[in-house]
Amino acid sequence: PQTLVPDLAATLDGEVAVLQPSKVNRAWSYVSTRTGASLLDLGKKTAIVAPERWTTSPDGPSGLETIYGAKPKVTVVADAAQRLARVKAGAIGVFDSTEPQATDAAVKPVDDPKTMIAADPQLALLRLELAGDDTVLDVIQQLHGVLDNAAIIGIRTRAVASGVPAAVTEWLKAHPLR
Repeated sequence: PQTLVPDLAATLDGEVAVLQPSKVNRAWSYVSTRTGASLLDLGKKTAIVAPERWTTSPDGPSGLETIYGAKPKVTVVADAAQRLARVKAGAIGVFDSTEPQATDAAVKPVDDPKTMIAADPQLALLRLELAGDDTVLDVIQQLHGVLDNAAIIGIRTRAVASGVPAAVTEWLKAHPLR
């Protein structure tokens, strides 16, 4: 992650400006209803429910096998609410850390003592023709300064009832930019 911004900037040179990562981190979050659950304890009979994208991630099934020697039974469940229901029924769930279900009161994080789970910082790419616009740059930098996982989870939670545009508008009213 330390070379992410310079590496992207070099690769995309002449196309976009790469801004610094925000505080939003979409790393995978492994959760369980059991207190003290650990990735060290995974076995072939362990049930994991996860989104499709996780299955090809380096900290997905291949990471579990390489780092923890585990080959649990994996079921792909796209809908986060359905995944949460299966976690409440005893499975281990995998969520993007910005999904509200990852912080549900009924679940607890699964310990990752070998630090397999990789950070997934979010960053903005800005078309070069906009990169020189101080107003656009200022707005993006302000948003990077205030958006974090808790803010994204709050917006996503409200969006279920009111829709994304209304949830974002409500959040911006509560967190006005300078």
